[in-house]
Amino acid sequence: MKLQNLLIIFIIIALPVIIILSVYIEYQVDTATLRASYESKLLGATYDTMMAFQLNTTNNRYSTVSDSLIRDLEATINVFSTSLATSLGLTGTSEGNIMSYVPALVFTLYDGYYIYTPANYADGTIDYQLKPYVYYTNEYSYSDDRKLVLNFTLDNYVVAYYDNKADGEYTSKAGYLEVIDKNEGVWVEGEDVYYKGVKIDRNEEIRLNTYTYNTLSDGTITDFNVTEQTSTSTSAYDYYREAYDFTIWYNSVIEEALRGLPEYDLLYIDRDNNPLPYEQTDFNSEKTRVIEDTITSNLLQAMEMYSQKTTVDFYMPELTGEDWDKILHNVCIISFLQGFPVGTTTFNDYVIVPSTENEQYVRDNSLYYIGYGDGSDGCYHRLGCTHLQGDTIVGYNKKEFSRQTAIGQNNTQLKELVDGKESNVYYYIHNETACYYCIINASNSSIDAVDTSDRYYDSKILAYYRVLAREKNNLVKVSDYVNGSATQY
Repeated sequence: MKLQNLLIIFIIIALPVIIILSVYIEYQVDTATLRASYESKLLGATYDTMMAFQLNTTNNRYSTVSDSLIRDLEATINVFSTSLATSLGLTGTSEGNIMSYVPALVFTLYDGYYIYTPANYADGTIDYQLKPYVYYTNEYSYSDDRKLVLNFTLDNYVVAYYDNKADGEYTSKAGYLEVIDKNEGVWVEGEDVYYKGVKIDRNEEIRLNTYTYNTLSDGTITDFNVTEQTSTSTSAYDYYREAYDFTIWYNSVIEEALRGLPEYDLLYIDRDNNPLPYEQTDFNSEKTRVIEDTITSNLLQAMEMYSQKTTVDFYMPELTGEDWDKILHNVCIISFLQGFPVGTTTFNDYVIVPSTENEQYVRDNSLYYIGYGDGSDGCYHRLGCTHLQGDTIVGYNKKEFSRQTAIGQNNTQLKELVDGKESNVYYYIHNETACYYCIINASNSSIDAVDTSDRYYDSKILAYYRVLAREKNNLVKVSDYVNGSATQY
């Protein structure tokens, strides 16, 4: 066959194939680029949502109370839909359609979670609702005479409901669990309270900025003045004292309800079964199982219901171990985007964004410390910073170092006139500036980061035990209502 004939055959057969493959590859590259762009936009929208949630709850002391929290979440959800639609270039009526690709938006909070998902359908339309709050709860029931229900949380706070029908008694109580041991946990001798061998004095001196102002006839303010005030707090002492009493009560209930059963070893608190977060113990393994099962089962139901009412095949993605680590140790937002058209396929992904700056939960990495007296440098530090020095060291919540909105009567924001224009009034609870060395090294926030040879070691450990207990004790919890509610049938 002549070369010219082979060339003609190549042009007729091979060249179109090459062109088609080239176009296909280019199209797939464009699809991959677009997919990466969608991943970034979903992450950005979820971060915007978390920032809105943090802002709403930080400026609302009662953000853990049900009605107030729901209002905060509904405002936060609007931020998600608007942010995602805007980043995807959708406007007008198309903006509302973006939620049809979001099978669920999950807010995992301190002791339970909310799911924002379609709840019912009318005339083929999708109706989104914030479903009722679901607690991290499990029932340990082995007979009609003894029923025990435990509400778990992200840390060592537990709500217990015990129904002992044999004695005709129902009891319920909420509190923090701590190991009862003078060297390893909480110990009480008379009026003296110890935590891991360190005596916790009843009174702790703390310093916070407060403000005064005068109101003009038009409602704006004048003479806004911020001053540092010293006050005495007993919250740390109260936390350990109450945790001691609650843990003894809790263990007595576990003894009565579960003695001889496998779950007894999982739930009874002792030196080998520490309930504090990050401890590898049976109690925390059981708590992890309950939280994972509760969230997964409800998400599966939400996904299944949504799939039945749409033309898109939605599915529940498998969360990784890293994902669960975020959820189990942080307040988080989980956003899902599925079935969104992208090239020749559809975009399916989820994002988990944790928060460490809210009114729901306290962790050691959300705490800062200030030294007072000789050696102090006028900065706030992380616990392990070698520049944290002073006669006295006091810990505070991280959010107290952020700019705060000044609130007046009736829980309204204070306004002032600036260059003839009305503006919000802000202030700082602490005047100290951030330590440079703590900014560049964020890993020294835990108690393990404190050098035992540090001359301020004892002061830092005491400050850590105090601030963590004080912040936990000061959190507003809906479940506090159960304390003292024991009744007789």
